[in-house]
Amino acid sequence: MSLRWDAPLLAALAHELRERLVGQRLQAVYAEFEARRLALYFRECTLVVTLHPDEAGLLLLEPGEPPADARRLPAKVRDVYAPPDDRLLVFSFLRVRGSPVQADLVLEWMTNQHNAIVTEGPQRIVRLLF
Repeated sequence: MSLRWDAPLLAALAHELRERLVGQRLQAVYAEFEARRLALYFRECTLVVTLHPDEAGLLLLEPGEPPADARRLPAKVRDVYAPPDDRLLVFSFLRVRGSPVQADLVLEWMTNQHNAIVTEGPQRIVRLLF
């Protein structure tokens, strides 16, 4: 049986992740499309997000080196939040170099469909859809 990702659970998770990650430096994002897994490589930890409906979840691991083909995203975590009454978890980043300055990772936790989207800039142009 898989975990039900409802709005109150995501709000609590966002709070915990905000406490742990705001100000942390992101190095890269690595998408494993076949496994439906996304890894965020921070200097102080690695966050692995599994989006497969049968085993969806998050793991906070020790820091690691991103694979050579990971998408580089030198940025600091500005915020982690879950919009009220929604099944979204949003990671908001500010780039330390490059442009556009703003980038967001949006995780959607619908009952049988989990998605990830990386957007850039105030217009939220989609750069990665997972």
